[in-house]
Amino acid sequence: MLLSPMLAGEGGTAGTVNYVSKTPRQQLGIDSLISYGSFAARRIGLGITGPLGKNLMGRLDASYSDGGGWVPRADQKLRAMASSLWWTPTSSLMFKAQGKY
Repeated sequence: MLLSPMLAGEGGTAGTVNYVSKTPRQQLGIDSLISYGSFAARRIGLGITGPLGKNLMGRLDASYSDGGGWVPRADQKLRAMASSLWWTPTSSLMFKAQGKY
């Protein structure tokens, strides 16, 4: 039923967001994104991952997007950064820390 979330108080009326971040890797790696689209939409992104120590891995991602609107003077600008650290002191124990901006 369409109105059941509002009547019964269950679920969300607008949807659900499942945020899944990229995981750090033990090998050094770099990935990038460059795109240009309709209405002068531009995106650029850069990510780097690798080992920071014997049992410590890290990842840092940054992105910027600009433009893309068909409404005059309504351009959108977005800057974002995400980072994560994985520490594995033993083979059966792992700690993960994440940050987003």
